[in-house]
Amino acid sequence: MNKRNSLYLFQIMILTTAVFVLFINNTTQVAGDTMLVAYKTHETMTLDGADDEDSWKNASRLVIQNYDGEAVDVDMRFMHNGSHVFFFATWDDPFQNDSRKLWVWNATSSTYDNTGDNEDRFTVAWSNNDASIVCGHNPGTSDGMLFDVWHWKATRTAPAGWTDDKYWDGSGRHSDSKTSGGYSDNSVVVQAGDASAITAKLGNSTAVSAYGAGDLPFWYANGTEIPWSSGTLGGAWEIPTTVGGYLTSLPVGSRGDVLTEAQFASSKWSIETVRKMDTGNADDIPFAVDGEYLFYFAIHDEAGDWAHYKDTSISLTVTFSNDFGGGQKTVYIDVPTTIYEPTTEYETVYVSNNVTITPTEDEAGFPFFLTNIFIVSSMVMIAIIAKRKR
Repeated sequence: MNKRNSLYLFQIMILTTAVFVLFINNTTQVAGDTMLVAYKTHETMTLDGADDEDSWKNASRLVIQNYDGEAVDVDMRFMHNGSHVFFFATWDDPFQNDSRKLWVWNATSSTYDNTGDNEDRFTVAWSNNDASIVCGHNPGTSDGMLFDVWHWKATRTAPAGWTDDKYWDGSGRHSDSKTSGGYSDNSVVVQAGDASAITAKLGNSTAVSAYGAGDLPFWYANGTEIPWSSGTLGGAWEIPTTVGGYLTSLPVGSRGDVLTEAQFASSKWSIETVRKMDTGNADDIPFAVDGEYLFYFAIHDEAGDWAHYKDTSISLTVTFSNDFGGGQKTVYIDVPTTIYEPTTEYETVYVSNNVTITPTEDEAGFPFFLTNIFIVSSMVMIAIIAKRKR
């Protein structure tokens, strides 16, 4: 091999090495502990359930492949702007289940039937300590343990642009405080009041169960009370084909801290969430630079009160950084997960993946994108020097 060919080969080897290093630096295949960087952004973010901002496209992402042993990929990303934390998630779902307990008019019987359908959901839980979660009416956590839970619901919260902010402690599951708003059951049995009021509206026994046969929706979609009298409507009152099973609005107070917009398209759900890093509320876990926070998540596919949490059993680390993007890394994890079957109606077993969030002022060493620039620049300079020495 002559000197000129040797130089060409040397240059090819250098460029190949650079490309390989860039690829390794930005894509990782793991089966155990991982780390993901949540970069800082200066971009003005539009909360719309889409990832069309440059910041989302440059964000590091965690992709859980084969979620629950099925052909479902879950893509999650984190960012912050110094005052707010942003979270984006998208996952495969062949059906858009967003009509929990929908009322449908039955023209034959001149009444409403309830479908009893359920809804898709996505749950995020933050913990102030390392622990598996067993969540029922008593989560079984020790004193001092706090889980800050963000529970997005396709029917009960999505239409009003929020995620249900809850917390679990040693005494059980709780909703965060609020002064108004939230969601309410659209059921005469639930909302009418005492037994005589229920009977007057339904015209039948007060033994009727909520959303069961004989029950009726209490409100129209706009919140106007439906004037039922003995199960019928008089005059020219509107009779919609369908009426939602819940009335929902953004809560005023701590329960409404987590704003979320969602989209369903091409057999995928996407949710985009924002919350203050420190809300100042005792029922929320504050995020701060240099703190460490465990993270759990779950998908609930048209799920009700039985077995609606599915565990990923992966240990993960997310680091908040004040670097500004450009060094995105994709972490792929492909592990089948477990469905836990509860023993009682309201018990749900959470033994989830742990994600430790460590916000830091700066990453150790160069940020990813500066490292990439340094590597490429060095390789190009070596190639130029070698060429000049021919």
